[in-house]
Amino acid sequence: FSNVEFVVTDGEMTINPRNITIRANDNTVEYDGTPHGENGYTLEGDGLAEGETILGLVIDGEQTEAGFYPGELKPHDARIGAEGSKEIYPYNYKIDYANGNLEITPVAAEVVVTITEHGGKAKYDGTEHVVTGYDVTSISNPLYTEADFTFSGTAEVKGKNASESPYPMGLNASQFANVSGNFS
Repeated sequence: FSNVEFVVTDGEMTINPRNITIRANDNTVEYDGTPHGENGYTLEGDGLAEGETILGLVIDGEQTEAGFYPGELKPHDARIGAEGSKEIYPYNYKIDYANGNLEITPVAAEVVVTITEHGGKAKYDGTEHVVTGYDVTSISNPLYTEADFTFSGTAEVKGKNASESPYPMGLNASQFANVSGNFS
């Protein structure tokens, strides 16, 4: 065979990237007055190649007040490489990110607010005497403050005659109401 021609058709191999979704884990905590945010992540999809790991991942989101914050926890900027390496393999993965929810529940434990009415003494002199106000003498939870409740009554007592004293101010618990969403 003196006249042989070789025709070569190039073959190719395609390596498709792994499809992964990095989902920020939902986080539910009871209100404690401090900011809360991320709770880790879950890896979904094709997973990582053997010997590779997520070297870095940012999860944004942070809230302090009680409430439900849908999609608050936002993962992004994942770096993937071999354990102990600084190498990043950005083209080997198609990464999707899924946000997580954050819920800060109100404090369920009872909070006791102790109110002490102001009082006074006077010697009969034929005029009306007035005492007003009250003091918050203690609150069982240090996170709960006077700004967390309202008063709808009148903190006042008036009196003139010794024969009718003592005059009660008459405050009662129903005149005070919680207005804080951080406490149930």
